Amino acid sequence: MKPYRELVWLVLFSLATGSQAAEPLPPKVRQSVQRACNYLKTTGLRRARNEASTSRRLGLTSLAILALYKAEAVQPTDPIVRNTLAAIRQDIHRPQLAREYSAPYSIAIALTALSEINPDGSAEEIRLLRSNIMRFQMAHGGFSCLFGQSRGPKQVGGDTSMTQYGALALWAMDQSGVGTSAGAWQNLATWLVRTQHSSGGYVYEPAQPARGPRVGTTAAALSALYICQARAKLGGRREQETGLPPALEKVEAGGGVHKMRSVSLPVAQLSQAAQRAEQWLEANFSFEKAEHEYVFYFLYSLERYHSFRELVDPEGSTSEQWYNLGLEYLLARQRGDGSWGKNDATVSPDPAPTAFAVLFLVRATRKMLQDVQPASGKLVGGRGLPRLGGPLELRGGQLRVKPLRGPADQLLGIIGDPNHPKYQQALAALEELGEDPDPQMLSRLDRQLRQLAQDGSPEAKIAAVKALAASGKMDVVPLLIRLLEDPDLRVMRAARDALRRLSRRMEGFGLPDRPSPKQRRQAILRWTRWYRTARPDAARELLPQGSP
Repeated sequence: MKPYRELVWLVLFSLATGSQAAEPLPPKVRQSVQRACNYLKTTGLRRARNEASTSRRLGLTSLAILALYKAEAVQPTDPIVRNTLAAIRQDIHRPQLAREYSAPYSIAIALTALSEINPDGSAEEIRLLRSNIMRFQMAHGGFSCLFGQSRGPKQVGGDTSMTQYGALALWAMDQSGVGTSAGAWQNLATWLVRTQHSSGGYVYEPAQPARGPRVGTTAAALSALYICQARAKLGGRREQETGLPPALEKVEAGGGVHKMRSVSLPVAQLSQAAQRAEQWLEANFSFEKAEHEYVFYFLYSLERYHSFRELVDPEGSTSEQWYNLGLEYLLARQRGDGSWGKNDATVSPDPAPTAFAVLFLVRATRKMLQDVQPASGKLVGGRGLPRLGGPLELRGGQLRVKPLRGPADQLLGIIGDPNHPKYQQALAALEELGEDPDPQMLSRLDRQLRQLAQDGSPEAKIAAVKALAASGKMDVVPLLIRLLEDPDLRVMRAARDALRRLSRRMEGFGLPDRPSPKQRRQAILRWTRWYRTARPDAARELLPQGSP
């Protein structure tokens, strides 16, 4: 019974610590975030406070302090936080706030910041923000600016960009305990389903569909779609059978989770809309298409969408390719003073790009959701318990099998035998190698990893594929292309994501998480053509005869 007691105490500890246990950032990311936070403290907040517009000042100040807080660069008791929150509260009480164009964005960010940093001390302001934000939800369910008393396209059809922040505001209000109406959620969900473009993407203003879907607005809609699904999943939750002692089932994360009323939402339609939008985004995404003054805003939308998706579907794809490419994009463009931004930007002034970049880099939404325990009975972060195959350790607020230490050849031998008592520990060690690659080690194990990727269990194949991708060797591409045909969808996804990583093509060739046979054939054909173009000599030698 000792291992079981150890498991129980680890679960209790993970639930009790919640968001305080964060996965350490890699050194290069930590250094980048630290430089950005220094900029926000010394320059960004000052520039935000100098904004003449009440709405823009509120939004920029809230965004900057939220980024600093989520990066753990400040504490709620720090003078800089107390002074900033005091200034935010002053702007919230200014009557001109709700009459300005950017108010929906600013109010949503302020709600998020206050709900995260100091919900108890900001109850009056949160209630005032609630009454203001609801003015921007139109009768059709979408959110938009008011344009004073006029009625423009946004009032007629809504604004997808503003609607994602409306969804974030509704979530923040329910999480803070102030709450909002079931009707607001129902109208929002109906609007998201109804306004989807026939292609699967989302346009900026549904009243003007001729402009076509955009990468940024589709990511924005996906964020809202998954927020709605998460809200439906959390509403009216009840204790379910988990196989754990009843006393353990009563434990709640983060000092207590607000009990929210049940909200009836069209979950099946929301899920279907999200799948179609994801297929469109996979087929159309590139940083070239997103590269404009809104790219930093887009990255935060992308992070929020994937974080809520993890909460809604914890057993779904665990690809981090979108994050890795965003990380690469940001690290290559950080300025000498630690900030980000485009020299010709007029829409996203400082410190917005830098704050958005920090929120992306630290996975701010995932950290926010670590205290959320959905009705499925999953634990912190939407994750379930790992399979019991050895001693456990707590990493990043999640329970993981402790990696087995020893000679690499011995570990691979154990992984080749799923019945070995230390199989799960050896597998965890291989996964760790893929996350923190050692080039010399990967080179020495290249042959064994390739064999494991072909003949191992599904879990071993996935770990081997990730390690091979981490090696950066292009000659593993033919093997990865063949694995796109693997009957286990998890293996197929790992191979797809490895191809994207090696090719630096985040969008790949549009292969969704659950593809049809035709979609698999098309992806295999396109990846084969790409490899023949990228490495014509190697392709003739390595690709099997009869390849398309």
